Amino acid sequence: MVSPALAWLLAPHSSPGSTSGLSTSDVAALVHEGVLVPELDGHLPADTAAVPAARAGLLRERLAPDEVVGGAAALWLRGALERCPVVDVVVGNHGAGGSRRDPAWRRTRHAHLAAHHVEELWGVPVTTLERTATDIALWLPADDAAPLLRAAVAAGADPALALRLLAARRRPGQRAGRRELRRLPGSRRRPPVEAQGRASGLSARGAAGDAVGVEHAVDAAHRVDDVPEVGGVGHLEGEPRERHAVA
Repeated sequence: MVSPALAWLLAPHSSPGSTSGLSTSDVAALVHEGVLVPELDGHLPADTAAVPAARAGLLRERLAPDEVVGGAAALWLRGALERCPVVDVVVGNHGAGGSRRDPAWRRTRHAHLAAHHVEELWGVPVTTLERTATDIALWLPADDAAPLLRAAVAAGADPALALRLLAARRRPGQRAGRRELRRLPGSRRRPPVEAQGRASGLSARGAAGDAVGVEHAVDAAHRVDDVPEVGGVGHLEGEPRERHAVA
């Protein structure tokens, strides 16, 4: 008699880790035998579970067109983290309202996302490394953020550019987030002017045509106490608003 593992391995699959046609007990047997690894609300073959393209395939069929993978999940998708139990899915402030309940594997966050803060990896829209680092610094407590920020830097994030981006966002929790980013190696390096523009979306001139003091703006991004916390805000950074989080 052919074992469930062998039958599954020999069968063609429409998507990586597809368990269609298998009973719950068969899937459990495949997990027990180390053939499948649980991920999100599905499974991936054990030999591809750490492959970013396979992870992207699992996410691609679970995202709406206006949704972007962010936070720790953006690092997981790049292969910088081994596991990611909950995927932060960022939806623009213009996106769907708060009536939809998130499944256990995802957490919806509403935030403004400029086009230059998003890139596509294996067909999945994901926040850039610097935007990812900024979001992690704002959303999470220091103890949770620190290892993820180190992973972001190891994956190629520039902490100096992340600080520049953070200074432009003016969100509650900014001071604590800046403190965490400043602890990273390279955070005090002054990024090139053109890189600053890529990170923050600012050009060399302001909206009214006045020249922006780029060096002064970068200096401000590196000072700890120059920006006061925003008072009177109904929802703090990363705290839920109805069923969703606000970023």
